[in-house]
Amino acid sequence: MPVFHDCIVSAKAMHAMCSYNSMNGIPTCADPNLMNGVLRKQWGWDGFIVSDYDAWANILKTHGYTKDMEHAAAVAINAGLDQEGGGTSAISNLQNAVENNLTNATVIEGAFRRLMRMRIRLGMFDPPTLIRYNSLDKQDLQTAQATTLNRRAASSGMVLLKNKTIAPAHKLLSSPF
Repeated sequence: MPVFHDCIVSAKAMHAMCSYNSMNGIPTCADPNLMNGVLRKQWGWDGFIVSDYDAWANILKTHGYTKDMEHAAAVAINAGLDQEGGGTSAISNLQNAVENNLTNATVIEGAFRRLMRMRIRLGMFDPPTLIRYNSLDKQDLQTAQATTLNRRAASSGMVLLKNKTIAPAHKLLSSPF
């Protein structure tokens, strides 16, 4: 996980996205060891986590990990998920989850605080004229320095893997299909 650590911690990412898949039988958007454990406790990261489009709802719909959407909403927010990316089918069940003691207002307040902290850091509540990024245009971004940095980042992040499970290309070409 060194590349992920560098992206989150070294590059000081403000947010991360949990994905559609699961690891070790736990949907990533419901995994407290990943979100609150590795990201927040081990790495000391204070950003927010958003689900990929409907990945929060897929805790129930795709994975069948919980018995209903109310439990899916609770398990994810308790695990450290802060925002639903896309629909509202999971997050709209949080009120019922609180009323049924599956989660609590303190957990939801924590998610809200993380989201608002990032919005403040981004200057979303500042007057637009004070945000220097609002005045950038492509001449500011298409510089030799930016190109050099982009190339360095791309080459540092590349990983080449050898897949030994498929036939070599020359055997695939001779296939009648």
